[in-house]
Amino acid sequence: MSKVIFRAFIIISTILAIGGCSSVSEAGYYWGKYPYTYLETIRSPSPESTEKHITELREIVKYSEEKELKPAPGIYAELAFWLSKSENGNDTEVTSLFNKEMLLYPESRTFIERLVSK
Repeated sequence: MSKVIFRAFIIISTILAIGGCSSVSEAGYYWGKYPYTYLETIRSPSPESTEKHITELREIVKYSEEKELKPAPGIYAELAFWLSKSENGNDTEVTSLFNKEMLLYPESRTFIERLVSK
């Protein structure tokens, strides 16, 4: 993945984090503790902070599905992204998460297809 795509992903994630300071937004998106774990991952990158953020992303997905809420836009894609970078990720799960993001947020299709093709 090129540095430009990685930077674009980080910028989009930051915008999402800033906009999502509460657990459930007015639009009904569930954010969990996303802003906190994301900022820790960016400010102090380490395997531990990344794993903590991946765990939080999984919790957001799980809670959203249980409570029939939409995870915030980009959550499935970001989880797929981080898993693709980690030793614990597998291609089947990564592909499935990217597909869920495109299904739930069709406007993300072009971005994700470009991201995956790199």
